[in-house]
Amino acid sequence: MTSTKKFEVAEVQPDDAGKKKALIDPEGMKTEGIEKGDLVVIEGDSRTVTVAEPRYSHDRKTGIIRIDGNTRRNAGAGIGDKVTLEKTEVREAEQVTLTPTGSMRINGGENYLKRALQNKPLMKGDRFRVRLISSPVSFAVTGTHPDSPVVVTSRTEVSISTDASVSERQGESDERDVPDVSYEDIGGLNDELEQVREMIEMPLRNPDIFEELAIDPPKGVILHGPPGTGKTLIAKAVANASDSNFIAVKGPELMNKYVGESEKAVREVFSEAKQNSPAVIFFDEIDTIAGERDGSSNSEATEKVVSQLLTELDGVEELEDVVVIAASNRPDMIDKAILRPGRLDRKVKVPVPDLEARKEIFRIHLEGTPLEEVDIEELAENTEGFTGSDIESVTREASMLAMRDYMKKNSPEDLEKNMEDLKLTQEYLEKAIEKVGSSLSEEDRKSYDEMAQGVKSMAE
Repeated sequence: MTSTKKFEVAEVQPDDAGKKKALIDPEGMKTEGIEKGDLVVIEGDSRTVTVAEPRYSHDRKTGIIRIDGNTRRNAGAGIGDKVTLEKTEVREAEQVTLTPTGSMRINGGENYLKRALQNKPLMKGDRFRVRLISSPVSFAVTGTHPDSPVVVTSRTEVSISTDASVSERQGESDERDVPDVSYEDIGGLNDELEQVREMIEMPLRNPDIFEELAIDPPKGVILHGPPGTGKTLIAKAVANASDSNFIAVKGPELMNKYVGESEKAVREVFSEAKQNSPAVIFFDEIDTIAGERDGSSNSEATEKVVSQLLTELDGVEELEDVVVIAASNRPDMIDKAILRPGRLDRKVKVPVPDLEARKEIFRIHLEGTPLEEVDIEELAENTEGFTGSDIESVTREASMLAMRDYMKKNSPEDLEKNMEDLKLTQEYLEKAIEKVGSSLSEEDRKSYDEMAQGVKSMAE
């Protein structure tokens, strides 16, 4: 029987992401007769199944349910939305059919997937990601026997379908170009995410609040900081959380040598966003198209593009359900008019990760990867000055090293049979750290800190 009580959705910590668990207000669980380990169906705009757990004591009597981004999407609910719960029986899956949701081919790997899904509940229609050694792959559950919800066990037969028509049917209900990135995929940027959520996600998800207060919602935010610190990920996660189309534009791509073409390209970007709202327009490297105007003949093309951007931001036609996120490694070069109130007036510094952030980033990128005696604390200590993308490169390089050794030790016919021997060890990760190195020098970091201080002063 479905609960009449509605629980408010909140995010989980990165350590709890990808585990198909619902971390529920302990008092609410008791009231609804739900015990730890019970399977519950979460219903928002759609339905999914998870395992109930009363994890956080500070959520007691709050009516909160914490689920990760993938589960939120499967349940058709965002952070702050209300969902209902329904306790359901545990049924062992005899067979589960999975379909890759991207344009890729999978040869074998069923046994690996079965181990990754061991003891996890699934429903037909669920989407999830599995890290296949070095990179995450997204799948849709396109069939279960018996009918879902079910739990995968060691006896479950897992099959992978590559039927394109199945993938197309999976996408029929959602034609939006929404990124497959959630807040839990971003490590060490909690404060920065909160600032951007206030500015971007809230207006897109709750426009009525701004109408009630008779104020205009913010139009945009600029993220600034060194390359590889997570600016693009933040933009994608906000678009995902607000279920918005994501229109990514690299600044240099808009610049055209022909007169009027660059301004036309800017107009077309905003026109596309308005036609496909709600939408997030993400201008990467915005300093390349919105540089400081100095009145010289050399800056004539830039001046026209800046003027067109200002026209779109200030235009007679309101940017209803359209917000702009811009990113820059050189905020000191951006024309000040773009950063004035009513335009991109919120400025958020995205820093190089500190020790705790690096630990969190390592955990995220190693989630689901078969590990053996890996010390994340030591890895974080050995990567001082590494950006988030540097750490991602480390885990990818370590995975490649592990795969090379595994393939050398096994004949082609034994590769699938001995997959349990494929492990990522501390040794591989340490070798990868040495090989990848930090993409930023000490001088680079000081330079970016000075630029951030200048932007802060300008905001004040």
